[in-house]
Amino acid sequence: MFINSSIKFCFLIIFTILLFQLKTTIAKCIERNTTICNNYNNVCCDGLNCKHVKKDVYKCFKGDCSIEVCNSNDPVTGCCYGLYCEVDKCKSILGIPGKK
Repeated sequence: MFINSSIKFCFLIIFTILLFQLKTTIAKCIERNTTICNNYNNVCCDGLNCKHVKKDVYKCFKGDCSIEVCNSNDPVTGCCYGLYCEVDKCKSILGIPGKK
């Protein structure tokens, strides 16, 4: 009986720690912008990079993706999310700014 309640207590502590870590991660990301940024002060969430999209507009994108040049034969390492590769150039879909 004692062992069973000890195991439940340990799981409760572990769950609380994980929940706190998730809350901290989300809070850090909310304090930083998830979409718009500027070239001089990268305020993107962790894992996102600030990229120039068009004149005076910078946006956060995941990883080291491209917003201009891509390889039409390799769709995996192509354009950033929200852009698609056509004839080796990233183009905009659904009104998301990108090189046209």
